[in-house]
Amino acid sequence: MPSKNSINQAIYQSWHRGCKETDILLGDYAKAKIHDFSEEKFNLYKELIAENDWDLYGWVIGKQETPEKFIDLIEEIKEFSFRKYKN
Repeated sequence: MPSKNSINQAIYQSWHRGCKETDILLGDYAKAKIHDFSEEKFNLYKELIAENDWDLYGWVIGKQETPEKFIDLIEEIKEFSFRKYKN
């Protein structure tokens, strides 16, 4: 399991990206889900948040093809966001 400091750092990075759209998508998702991540999923998420904001946004909205290693994680973020913001 990731350390509390690592988790807090990842949540902070998710909320402070430079692009408001990805701040909201990733920040809400991380705050709600990251505490339950396995070490492997946490490391993959850290790789994901190191990616370019506009690439991430393009993957989430389906405008760009998602790299294979991130497909499941991006789908989970999309589902989470859809449920949260559909109303």
